[in-house]
Order: sequence, then C-alpha cells, then structure tokens
Amino acid sequence: MPKYTRFPPKEVTQPAVTPPPEEREKPVAQPPARRAVINAEEKSLNWLVPLLMWSLIIPVIVNLGPLRLSPNRLILVLSIVPLVVLWLTGSAGRIRTADILVIFSSLWFALSLIIYGGAPFIENAGITGIEMLGPYLMARCFIRTEAQYAKLIRTLYWIAAVLAPIAAIESFTGIRVLRALFDPLFVTFPYGSNVRWDLIRAQAGFEHPILFGCFTAFLFSPIYFSLRLRMSAVKAFIVALPVPIATFFALSMGAYLGLIIQFMLIGWAFMTRKLTKRWYILSGLVLFAYVFVDVLSNRTPFEVFISYLTFDVSTAYWRVLIFTFGVQNVWANPIFGIGLGDWFRPDFMYSSSVDNFWLVMAMRHGIPGFALITGAYLAVMTALIRSKPSQTSVQVHRRALVFSLIGLGVAIITVHLWNATFVFFMFMLGAGVWMADAPQAEEDPKGAKTPSQPTGRSVTARAAPPHPATSPAASDRTRSPAARRSSTPP
Repeated sequence: MPKYTRFPPKEVTQPAVTPPPEEREKPVAQPPARRAVINAEEKSLNWLVPLLMWSLIIPVIVNLGPLRLSPNRLILVLSIVPLVVLWLTGSAGRIRTADILVIFSSLWFALSLIIYGGAPFIENAGITGIEMLGPYLMARCFIRTEAQYAKLIRTLYWIAAVLAPIAAIESFTGIRVLRALFDPLFVTFPYGSNVRWDLIRAQAGFEHPILFGCFTAFLFSPIYFSLRLRMSAVKAFIVALPVPIATFFALSMGAYLGLIIQFMLIGWAFMTRKLTKRWYILSGLVLFAYVFVDVLSNRTPFEVFISYLTFDVSTAYWRVLIFTFGVQNVWANPIFGIGLGDWFRPDFMYSSSVDNFWLVMAMRHGIPGFALITGAYLAVMTALIRSKPSQTSVQVHRRALVFSLIGLGVAIITVHLWNATFVFFMFMLGAGVWMADAPQAEEDPKGAKTPSQPTGRSVTARAAPPHPATSPAASDRTRSPAARRSSTPP
C-alpha cells in the first residue's frame, strides 16, 4: 500500500475588510497645549521683522508730547501688546528660562528707574522695558524656522551692503549721507566729528560710531556662515566684505574686538575641525591665560587685557578708573542702583560716560538687574551650545550666532549699548532660540547620532525605507563630484 506524506493544511487568508466609517476607531483628543515644536513648513517672514531692522538705521526723532520716539521705538510701542499675546498663546513655542529672565529684567529695569526718579520717570521706565522685551518677543514669535532665519540674515546683509559705502563717504568726505537725506523733513539726532587716523569716524544712522561699529561687527559670522552653506570659503568671505568694511570706518576698538574674536573662533573651528573636544580645549586655554596673567603680573588681568584693547595707554588707564569707581557705586547702591543719576567719582574725572555695558546695567539697576540681564544672555548661550540640531544647516547657523554673541559679549566690556543697538542686541538674543526647539540629534545605545522626534508630537507610523534607487545615498552617488562638494557644509 503506498505511503502518503501528510502536509499541514494551507492557511486560508481572509481578505482585509474595511469597517464602515461609523465603526472605525476615532483618535483620542489631546488637551490643548503650548506649541513645543516648530513648524518647519513656515517659510514666510512677518513684515514687522524687516521693517524693524531697516528702522534701526534711520536717524530720525519723533516727538509725541513728552515722549522722544525713534522709528524703531514707534514700531515696538505699537506692537508690544500683540507680541505679548502671541507669546502667551504659544507662538514662540514652549516657555524657556531666557524668556522669564528677559521679562523680569524689563520689569526690574522699569521699577528701578521709577524708584530713582518717581512719577516723572514713568515714561522713561516704560520705554526702557519696551526696548528690552519688545524686540526679544518679536524675534521669539516670528523667527521659528530656518527659512525665516535665513530671510532675516538676508535682510541684514543688504543693510550692511547699504551702510558700507555710506560709511566710506562719511569717513573720507565728512558728508553725513543719511542725515542729509532725512534732515529736510524730520528732526535728526546730532552727529559728532570725531577724527582718528586722519579719518572721520562714521556712524551712518546711529547716534555714535561705537554703536554703528558694534552693529556691523555682529553681522559677520551669521552672514559668512549663511553664504558658506552654498559657496566656497573664499567666495563667501568676498561676498561678506561689506561687513568688515563698514566696521572699519567706525574706527572703534570695541567694534574691532568683536570682529577679531569672531575671526579667531572661525579660525579655531577650522584648525581643530577633527578634534571632538576642541571647545573644551579652548575654554581651558582661556582659563589658563587668565590665571597665568594673574599670577605673573603686578596688575589685575582686567587691567592687563584692557591695556591691549584700546588705541592708547591713556584711554586704557581711564577705563580702569571707570571700572574701579563704577564698582564702588554698585556696592553703595546694590539693590535698585542709581537709575539715571550721576555716579560718584573723583573731580578730575570730568566725563560721566561709562564705557562698559555690563557695568552700566549694575550701576543703574543694581545687582539684581545685572544678574537678570546677564542671566538672560547666558541662558540663550547655554540653550544654543547644548542644542544638537539634526540638520547640518541649522548647526551652521547655531555656530555662527554663538560666535557673534560671544564677540559682542566681550566687546561690550569696553563699550556701552543704547537705543537702536541695544534693541538689535535683544532681538538677536531671541532670534536663535528656535534652534534649540528644532529636531535634535540624539545618541543611540551604540553611540551613533540619530534624529530625534520633536517633543510634543506623537508618531503613529514608521515610514517605509526608501527605495535604493531613490535613497539620498544613491542620489548622492549619481551626482557629479562638483555638485557634491557644493553641498558639503563648512
């Protein structure tokens, strides 16, 4: 009798049946929350941002009763309430430590001025708070994606391109171009005639050459690195030349210092690009230099460094005196400061000018005011440094902004910021926070970096792997070597 082999019965697959709409599982509704992530599809830049940026260089004064308003102040006064509402409703993403510190800084600054001068200083206190909070919130609410940030940098580049020839004309001829343009129709602020190296110090649309120089110097790294994403290093530097040219004609050592620090950081990043701990090494070298000078010199490190950061010895000595007696004023008025009052100093120090932004904050608004504004600056820096964006282009923008903030943070030890330049400083503090909210690269258990999902967004399905013919690696192999080099990040 023949033997037969038994096979298991075949599995019968049932065709998938789609349930009717009324029986389908409905998604669970999530409670409303602040938007903790950015929408990468948002590309349009709110028109208020370029309007504010261009208004910074207009040397016009508008008097409305007791108020002295410039174009940028007028924009901030009209937009402060909508900006606060947008921030409260989540347009700036999740609330960050820097947000809280900037809000308390503006409130404390206003309070210290009112305590100093009483009711007559209410208008001054209000405008001080608006100049601090308004530009920061505008940047937080309207700069939320890489496309919006790139458009901001493009606007700033064209501003620098316009200011560079204007500064050259002022330095060589003494003709104040912007004042001549607006003076027939508006009230403009006075221009000085400071001469250095047989050139007139240019100030373009700002109230002092120092302010003009600090503004233009800040722009170099963001503009250079933005250009570097799509062209070679040499070509990017040539295209970005209007920035150092404009900075040169300010003839200000404080502005030069901010630019030099950016050059040094860019050079360090290039020379140590293969080292993983390069920024820890640089921090250690800076700390070693400070201790080395402190041990071997009969002067304090501040006195030594300030002597090399000025054009002549007398200026360095004067700034050391300002710092010494300025600190005494801080300890004499530690809580609310001296407001806008005159500060105590010897009779031979005839000028009341204090060329140190951080010291002025402590003198005017006390130690709490200094701690709040310094804390906001450090909070933004910490958020940027600790963030690890998954996109290479965002990493490049982050590095550029950190370089500029470091350069300006050191430069304003030797200069003071006020009016338009202070507004710009607060705006750029808020303009980079979106990078900390962007998708981040995480370390997996094997040590490889993988893009992380943004916080607050659930993933319901995993995307299918790309077809080999259409994968990024395959498309990269099919491109020409020149095309691959042009897309390589710096």
